[in-house]
Order: sequence, then C-alpha cells, then structure tokens
Amino acid sequence: MSSGLDNLFAEAMLDQDEHLEMYKQQLTKLKEQGLLPNMSVRLEYKVYSIKSSGFCAHKSIVLTTTDQHFVSVELGFIIFDGVKHTCPVAKKVDEANKSKMKFLGRVFTTGDELIVKAIKAMKRFGRYFKLSNNCQDYCNIYAEEIGLKPAKTDRDKVIAGIMITVIIAIVFAFISPFVKGEQTLAMALCDDVFAEPMLDTEQYLEEYKQQLIKLDKENLLPDLNMKLKYKVYSIRGSGFGAHKSIVLTTNDAQFVSVELGFIKIDGVKHIYPVTTKVDKTLKPKMEYLGEIEDTGQNLIGQAVAVMRRFGNYFKFCNNCQNFCNMYTEAIGLKRARSLTDRDKVVIAGMIGAIIAFLFAFMR
Repeated sequence: MSSGLDNLFAEAMLDQDEHLEMYKQQLTKLKEQGLLPNMSVRLEYKVYSIKSSGFCAHKSIVLTTTDQHFVSVELGFIIFDGVKHTCPVAKKVDEANKSKMKFLGRVFTTGDELIVKAIKAMKRFGRYFKLSNNCQDYCNIYAEEIGLKPAKTDRDKVIAGIMITVIIAIVFAFISPFVKGEQTLAMALCDDVFAEPMLDTEQYLEEYKQQLIKLDKENLLPDLNMKLKYKVYSIRGSGFGAHKSIVLTTNDAQFVSVELGFIKIDGVKHIYPVTTKVDKTLKPKMEYLGEIEDTGQNLIGQAVAVMRRFGNYFKFCNNCQNFCNMYTEAIGLKRARSLTDRDKVVIAGMIGAIIAFLFAFMR
C-alpha cells in the first residue's frame, strides 16, 4: 500500500526531452481520437476550470473550440530515475462534466501555442507541495501564461498555512514521547520550517552591512567596484532539505557565499541575506554553474533584491534552493525559469538603492 506522503511532495519538472515523452504520447492519442482541432491554426478557445470536491481537491484547466470536445491541461506526476516529478497532463474530459465547469474566458491562439504555454507554466511552477503549491496554483500560472487573469489564492494560502502549522504540531506531539530531548527537537524543527519575508528598510540591512565590512577588512573581498570575472558555484549539505548556497570567487582561492539566512526582529523570524567566507577545502563539493563578468557590488545587490522579492520562506516548497535558482537567473546564468518578467523589473529597480546603502562605507 502506498503512503499518503506519496502525493504530498514532488520535485520540479526536469528540463529534458525524455521527461515530456509521456505528455507527447497523450497528445498523439487525443489527436488520433479526433479530440484535438487543427493545432497550427489560430482558433477561439473557451477556457474553463473544473475542480473535484473535498479538501485540496484536484483542479484542471479545460479547453474547447466546439463545446463538444473538451481536453484538460493539468498538473500530473511522473517517476524519473526513482524520483517523483511534476509533469503536464492532457486528457479527454467528458462532456457530461460541463455543468461542473467554471468559465474563465476566451483566447484566440493556436493549439500548439497552448501546449507550449502548458509546459512553460510547469517549468515556472517548481516543486509541488500539496498544501501550499499544488494543482490550483499551476492552473493560475497557466491562466496567466495564456493571458487570463488568475484566481486569487491568498485566502487559500492563509488557510493552508494554518493547517500546516496544526499538522506539524500534531506530528511532533505524537513522536515526542519516543524521542530523547523531544521538546528541543520539536522546537528546533518547527523553528526552521517557516519565516516571514525580508523587511524593506535600511536598518534591517545593518547586520548584513557589518558582514561585508568584516569580510572586506579580512581581505576576503575583491575590489567590488571593478568589473571582474566571477566563477559561480553552488554547494549543498547532505540529506533531505539540506541547505544550499551560491559561492562566488574571482581567483579560486578565496570563496564567499551568497545565501538565505534568518534574523529575528521583535520576536518574529524573517529571511535575511548572508555572505560569509567559504573554506577553499570545500571546493570538491561545489557544483560549477558558470562564469559571469560583473561588479561585486552588483552581484551582492542582486542577492538582496531577489531576497526582497522572495516572499515567505517555507522549508518544503519555497526554501534556500529556490532562492539559489532565483539568484542565478537574476545574474544571467541559465536555470529553470523562476522569475516572471515583472519580478525582473522590480528587482532591477531595487538594486541602485541597495548598493548605495551597503557600499557607502567603501567610498
């Protein structure tokens, strides 16, 4: 019997042709059954959503050009090398279900473009977590990709957040009698699960500024005003949910991190930028991501801007690994898409003020 946890988590979609083979076969079958229109011709598509009943019910997008043949665009799963990943799914939806569908709007486009958008939305989606980043979120991303206004999910996320907290409390209450030092364990694990977004004030960055000053005094930073070639690595701890950091160097001798950390303000934990020395003996454990030419000021400013845009931290689906993906994309290294165009505009607008504050001490 499979565990209930089987459908709780899934890794992000892989950017490989083999990963889309199942989706390709589904589309081929639908075409052979005469359920797809001419996919290269621009047509008017009606767009619906359909949702099953119950808590965390499955939700799909439904497309039709005739109001007779309905095909879904939805989030599914595939096991790849023993690991569960998200993947796009297309299948026939029975006409009898039309009364359960909610009309979202019309789009004038080709079927080919709608398929491309489904894959693009899945790449944007990232990791699946049933209680906070699920099929309903995927439908919203897809609706946005094809030009329809996505449904608001803030209320759903708040409710999910409350329920997650209750679930964690119940789980730790159950296991605590069997674990030595159970109160410390439960508090420590819960303590690392959630954190509020970064605050948007200069005073909030004062501790980070001191980190940079200390590194500069120890001669661990290059000339941050100069445009230099930086090698970019990632390094990750071992085990489930391991911490991941970005590592920068100009000489393969002195390494500093760009990573997501935490700080408590008025008793509330917030995410916080961290830059520390990384011992060069750890280089064999680093994964090389690429090389870029930029100023150190801009690279650090990008990290802070991305963190301001990052939002709430949740260990299981919006964590240090997501931050690293967002950061590498922001500085121009190719990774799975995690920033929208609007994100990029907002981040670019933040960088000037961040640099002015953080690096005033070096002028």
